[in-house]
Amino acid sequence: MSGSRVVLGIDTSAYTTSACLVREDGFVLADCRQVLAVAPGRRGLRQSEAVFHHVRNLPALLAACFSRLEEKGAAAAVGVSTAPRDAPDSYMPVFVAGKSCAEAIAVAAGIPCWETSHQVGHFLAALGSLPAAARELIGRRPTLFVHASGGTTEVCAVRPYAEAPEEWPALCPVSATEDLTAGQLVDRAGVALGLPFPAGAVLEQLAAGGDAAQAHFPRAVRGDKLSFSGPAAAVERAIKDGLEPRHVAAGIYELLAGSFAAWLACLARKSGAGQLLFAGGVMASVRLQNLLAARAELAHLQLWFADRKFCTDNAVGPALFAAGRLSGRPLYSLAINPPPLPPSGEQE
Repeated sequence: MSGSRVVLGIDTSAYTTSACLVREDGFVLADCRQVLAVAPGRRGLRQSEAVFHHVRNLPALLAACFSRLEEKGAAAAVGVSTAPRDAPDSYMPVFVAGKSCAEAIAVAAGIPCWETSHQVGHFLAALGSLPAAARELIGRRPTLFVHASGGTTEVCAVRPYAEAPEEWPALCPVSATEDLTAGQLVDRAGVALGLPFPAGAVLEQLAAGGDAAQAHFPRAVRGDKLSFSGPAAAVERAIKDGLEPRHVAAGIYELLAGSFAAWLACLARKSGAGQLLFAGGVMASVRLQNLLAARAELAHLQLWFADRKFCTDNAVGPALFAAGRLSGRPLYSLAINPPPLPPSGEQE
């Protein structure tokens, strides 16, 4: 760690409390997360419940992060998610817990605190998990960022870094689902099947033994418009009619892959972007990643999938945002697992 400053990241989302420490070049030194417990049969937590859990979880997570440092010392900066998206009206109470904690640490330590959005955090964590060549391409060419989770299913345009280095990535919304998100479809089906919430990981395991041909779920894609309410209703009917859970699960992933492929192909054609970066909890599914990679509609596009660990909610993204501001490095150059630092006294 010699010769490199440390940055603290904090994220308090709807279902996970996260804290992490990164070097200013992006290398992750500690990554601590606590998924918030949801009672069986429920589809989530009220915001007030989640805030309570965040306030209770943060001290222990911060202690765990700093205990993993080989060399003790204060962080040089803090990065924190303070809103779901970069928009004036974007607000959720859960992010107040992380913001208050980050600001208190920054004031007490006399260090800068940089704020970003949860969505930008997802983008940066996904980007940082990619190989250097991929990060370079995303930094220099028009890209579509596909953010699919329980809270949102949205596509944003990312301009080349050179066009707006001070504002980058400056995610610009292009299209979003008109009703349910992909994560809501997955979780509603999971709860109906008696699975724990969130249901994605267990549903994917079920799908491995299923036959998607046994489930015929309609897609609701009209050009650049995507809807999941109709397909979700069809999934619930199939469950009530007694279709085997494994077939339901397999059918859901075929539904997601087919819907995304048609939607994204249209958006890529309209935008002129030749590459897509995927992140969000839904995209942590290897099954879905493989199905998308095999879709003919997307064969002409470069698909970049984040490391599974950095698809789900985390504090690495906000930490990378602050690391970029602290170091002055382009955000696309920050790597979660970069080459080792040179010995003390040598130049990089």
